[in-house]
Amino acid sequence: MALSDGLGAASAEQINQGGQRFEGIERIDPSGAVHFTESRMQALTRTLGYQCRSMELAEVGDWADELQAKYRAYVERLGITATET
Repeated sequence: MALSDGLGAASAEQINQGGQRFEGIERIDPSGAVHFTESRMQALTRTLGYQCRSMELAEVGDWADELQAKYRAYVERLGITATET
């Protein structure tokens, strides 16, 4: 890991973890499993009906498919035309 002068690994890790929490990630296990913050997940549950408190690395594709389906249903309810990417 290449760090700026004066920035130690522990400080860099703390900065990274703070950014993750801001993005809704509570923690990432050594196995790669991601655990999401309750507040961010509540927003997705209220808005899209999507609930995923933790995600194993092997499950990413399945969760992504579900989230995409929930999003498409959401924009359809709002009468918005979603573009395919």
